[in-house]
Amino acid sequence: MPNDKWPPSWFQDFPPVWMKDDVKEVFRYVAPGQLYARENNETCHFVWVYFHDGQPAEPIGDDVDSAAWILIERGYLTEAEKTTLGRDCGEDFTAARLVFTPAGTQLHEQLTREE
Repeated sequence: MPNDKWPPSWFQDFPPVWMKDDVKEVFRYVAPGQLYARENNETCHFVWVYFHDGQPAEPIGDDVDSAAWILIERGYLTEAEKTTLGRDCGEDFTAARLVFTPAGTQLHEQLTREE
């Protein structure tokens, strides 16, 4: 019989072990203000890294992209100011910088202490 218990245990004890590295990767870019969420994301990555160096923004891997979505949904990250970023193909797109919420700051501090 499948376990239909909601929410699952990993949802309560966040982040689960299997997702912890991806969450840390997201936080690595959020802390210095380098992670952006793309608008109108039907065909492209949702999360992009921009190093503020004049180079195009870079898509982040699928697992980290998914972790960012979950962090937003769970209230650990939120969108800040919007800007226009460019891709290496020359396409420009609107994106919002991702920042910590108070809960995100606490989780970031907790994960940093664990290292």
